[in-house]
Amino acid sequence: MILSSVDIPIADDTFYQVQVFFDEEKYNMRFHWNSRCDTWYADLLTVDNEPILYGLACLTNVPPMFGRFALTTTPKTGDMLILDVNGLGKDPTFADFGDKTGPFYLSVADDLS
Repeated sequence: MILSSVDIPIADDTFYQVQVFFDEEKYNMRFHWNSRCDTWYADLLTVDNEPILYGLACLTNVPPMFGRFALTTTPKTGDMLILDVNGLGKDPTFADFGDKTGPFYLSVADDLS
């Protein structure tokens, strides 16, 4: 299976927002680092910053992120998961998010089975 990579600019900051395209639909995503539990979190928003999903922990070795929720406010899209590109299954740290670990988007056109 080929994964369509989400092109997310990585900021050297504990909180940032970017626009992304999932299956030709534009969304906003916020990423924020929680130093208390050493975890990145993501929020999915409409282009008007209306909330779709909040507080998604960016962890490896868990099911795809969006598919765990019934999304009634957006068109059907694919899904996103967090991968360790080295295949070690390590969760992203503040220092390596977007480098050694990061989000990958599975398009509707990808085989999700």
